[in-house]
Amino acid sequence: MGKSLVTLEGEGSKSGSLVDGGNTPRAAANNHLLAVAEQMHLSPEPHSSAIFAVKLFDRRRRYLFSWIINAQHLLFYIRKPALKLMPSLGHGAREHLHHVKINPAGEVTIRIETAADAKALTEWLFSPATWSDRVDSKQQRATDQKKPPAKITDG
Repeated sequence: MGKSLVTLEGEGSKSGSLVDGGNTPRAAANNHLLAVAEQMHLSPEPHSSAIFAVKLFDRRRRYLFSWIINAQHLLFYIRKPALKLMPSLGHGAREHLHHVKINPAGEVTIRIETAADAKALTEWLFSPATWSDRVDSKQQRATDQKKPPAKITDG
């Protein structure tokens, strides 16, 4: 498993450390998410402003997922581009996971407190039944370029 992308110090949502090798439930969850992101060819990028977070981009730089690193848990987001690609993700998350909410922006949030929570999320999200071929499909590339997909005709 690679190094954590984020080192945290201080108070409130910035308290704790995620470079402790996974010795806390929150760090273990973070490390699991990073490892699975790599396996799924998603590029993690650290983000810090008032909060510390990790953003996940696919090969075409679509911002599909992220998580915020809070003092005692992670808050995972299924972002709008992912919901546009796979509209059933919102319903599926509520059906298969705990601590799921829809935020005011219409994105799905999932509270992750342990590595087991992170594992449940990734096993559901990246299962063949959930993870769509649309992420890398020719049809989606055409849609992303604002062109309608090519029509197939018999003549």
